[in-house]
Parts: sequence; C-alpha cells; structure tokens
Amino acid sequence: MQRAQVHGLRLAGIGHSIELAVYPYATSLLAAMALVIGATGTYYWNAFEQAQEYEEVDSALLADELPPSAYLDRGFHAWLENASDSSSQ
Repeated sequence: MQRAQVHGLRLAGIGHSIELAVYPYATSLLAAMALVIGATGTYYWNAFEQAQEYEEVDSALLADELPPSAYLDRGFHAWLENASDSSSQ
C-alpha cells in the first residue's frame, strides 16, 4: 500500500486550505484535544445528572414528614434505594 502525503486540509464549503506540512502532528493533536473535550463534557454531564437525582431524593425526604428516628434506622437506606429505583421507572 502506498501512502500519499497530505499537504493541506480542505474543509467542506471553504476554499482555503490549512497547511499541515508545517505541523506534522497537528491532526493527532486536534484528535487528542477533541477526545479530551468530549471526555470532560461527558464527565460534567454525568455529574449534573447525578446532582439532579440527589436533588429529587432530598426534596422528597424534606417534603415527607418522617420522624428523625426513621433516618437512623438501618433499613432506611435500603428502602430509600428501592423507592428511588421504583420511582425512576
């Protein structure tokens, strides 16, 4: 297989080309930057979703009139997980 050397990058709809011969690792750098930006965005999106789930559980707990001893019960945490799983379905 014979490799062709790329001297420029032409974007669709744009008549100008970006010279990559000066920066031979520019495409690898751009790909790595895109990967880092995507991974960071995904991390923050998941953190935001998790915070919303915690907010729903906290709001439900604060709106409910449970006695303080219910929060100290060992089975309360298991019940809370089961209740939040069934409400998300």
